Amino acid sequence: MRSTRQLTVATLATMGFAWALAAAQAKAGTIAGTAVFELPPPKKAAMRYPSGASVIKTVESIPTVVFVEGVRPELPLPPPLEGIAIAQKDTMFRPPLVVVPKGTTIDFPNQDPEFHNVFSYSKPKRFDLGRYPKGESKPVTFDKPGVVKIYCEIHPWMRAVVVVVENPFHTVVGADGRFSLRDVPPGTYTLIAWNVDAGSRKVSVTVPPTGGEVEVNLADGVKAEVPERSIGVAELRGAAGPGRPPEPRPAGE
Repeated sequence: MRSTRQLTVATLATMGFAWALAAAQAKAGTIAGTAVFELPPPKKAAMRYPSGASVIKTVESIPTVVFVEGVRPELPLPPPLEGIAIAQKDTMFRPPLVVVPKGTTIDFPNQDPEFHNVFSYSKPKRFDLGRYPKGESKPVTFDKPGVVKIYCEIHPWMRAVVVVVENPFHTVVGADGRFSLRDVPPGTYTLIAWNVDAGSRKVSVTVPPTGGEVEVNLADGVKAEVPERSIGVAELRGAAGPGRPPEPRPAGE
């Protein structure tokens, strides 16, 4: 009669082989679909400290981003990226949207012949870089997942978004409203579409063990709670004109 120890070892070996066989048979799939939202009309904002004639510009639109929520225990965390920058150029942020893994440091170089003051009151990352001239750059490390809305205190039409993620599955929605996430392992995921003007939607989607393509329509999803704090253009400008938003209320975060 085989000992209990021998049976245990044999059972574990069988289970390990079964797991390896299942993993080999499982195929990665693709999550594809649409994320089209009704957006408000473009807004305009005036420079806070005009030295001459008033400067008014249109607030730039920012694309919709789609990402899988949270940490996936079966996958390693993506490492922080290096060499990422959001420049202040022509009194705009370039690029206006970046998606980065948690822990990534982003540089904010001023390439304009005037001062900028980059800041955010978003819950995942609050910061205020103060005013600095052309040729200078200041770094910010984004160490918590969520959406970080970024503005310039001097030029209220300037805005950018940093989406901090904990897995490699994310993409920017195309101009046609389509998106595609490839090489997604089998499993059930919460998929979120987020837009700075339209808010967020989420759906649950399952990639089967056989892989293939799964089609979803994120516009039909339910409202998602993404860590952020909404600071609109009107709040940035203030009731009496353009300016810095009030200090955020901790209870509202």
